[in-house]
Amino acid sequence: MRHIYRLKQLILASLDLGAYLIGLYFALFLRYFSSPDPFIYLSHLPLFTFIFIIWLLINYMSGLYDLTDRAQARNYPIIAQTALISFAVAILIFYLMPENNLTPKTILLLTVLLGYSFSLILRALFNRLFSRTNLAMPIFFIGENSEMREMIDIVEKNPNMGYRVADKISSPTTASEWEKITTEAKNIGGYLVVSSALQKNADVQKQLYDLLFTNVHIISHESFYEVLTGRVAPSVFSEDWFLENLGKLDHPFYDHLRRLVDYFFGVILFIIFLITLPFVAILTKLTSRGPIFFVQNRSGLHGKVFKLIKYRSMFALATDGSAETDGVKFAAKNDDRVTVFGKFLRRSRLDELPQCLNLLKGDLTLIGPRPERPEIVQILTEKMPYYSLRHIVKPGITGWAAVRQNYTADLESSLVKLQYDLFYIKNRSWLLDISIILRTINLVVRMLGQ
Repeated sequence: MRHIYRLKQLILASLDLGAYLIGLYFALFLRYFSSPDPFIYLSHLPLFTFIFIIWLLINYMSGLYDLTDRAQARNYPIIAQTALISFAVAILIFYLMPENNLTPKTILLLTVLLGYSFSLILRALFNRLFSRTNLAMPIFFIGENSEMREMIDIVEKNPNMGYRVADKISSPTTASEWEKITTEAKNIGGYLVVSSALQKNADVQKQLYDLLFTNVHIISHESFYEVLTGRVAPSVFSEDWFLENLGKLDHPFYDHLRRLVDYFFGVILFIIFLITLPFVAILTKLTSRGPIFFVQNRSGLHGKVFKLIKYRSMFALATDGSAETDGVKFAAKNDDRVTVFGKFLRRSRLDELPQCLNLLKGDLTLIGPRPERPEIVQILTEKMPYYSLRHIVKPGITGWAAVRQNYTADLESSLVKLQYDLFYIKNRSWLLDISIILRTINLVVRMLGQ
């Protein structure tokens, strides 16, 4: 079902590109106070098309194509911020290409204003179109559990995703109940999302088998849960599932190429680290007492403990420079232990920059589950026996959970983090890695770190 989601994203991106092309035309119209000559428009098109593609990339980084969050897709302040960033990037491109024969600097502002305005209009039409029940993909939910209820809630609150709840039934036990829901499904098509508990029932299996010869698509609730949330459903946690989905992680070409990418980004981050070190060191010392760096034990690949290096962002309350005086404590949002300058370091993610040393050393990879403290790992493993599965791959500077979730301050949020991490481990690919990198850049640029 993921291809349906990708298709909607592609449609939305195509609408944005069309809006920018139209915006360029009308910008030229306003520039010359007449309909632009086709040659003039075409002469501007190559460079501006390149810029528009960059804008689409910036849109993606800003989350404007994340259809799982309806508020994000309609968040006008974020669109305005994105337009401002796009404008700045376009100016930089023109500055780096001063020898072109065009005069785009006089029409760039108009193109941004008009292009993103047309994009807003097309986005409103897109949301209205795909929220209409006759165009949304009908979903039939069969079964009852907390994950099914969560999915139903997501579908009902996010019509722009292009799904709708056609029917839901907790447990069809009679032939008439099955006939009712299967007849409706056959008439309109769509997807039948069945809970894992019902799928194990012999009578249900026979009913589902008969549907294989119709236009009804059958999908397990665990698979649809991944599509909607980007997480692995907790109900699948079992030795059998882990052996089947996480047992074969050896991808030699992918792994070797990732190591080269780690070195490449490690060198770039190290250069940035050296450049910014004097400023961070001075401001850290001016705003609080204690060391500039903070070194802490973290659990790495296969649970091996290593020393993680960060800029200190909290008050040094203990003799070792840490902010803990009464045992291990989860970090939390708006933590009063964070210094004034530390808040800036965290929001900009600059506090993570010294980890380039861990990256070059091989303790970390660029993308993977964020490394946790051994003490917290022990606590969480006692509560969640499968928590240690996060360590079957190398931890990363950034990761899927890091860009999708905020702080994990309790057992419930730690379980959600584990779901994200297992989703990444199960679905590791270059496409997912690139998506995480772009989302991370967006968090850094917009100062959304915590």
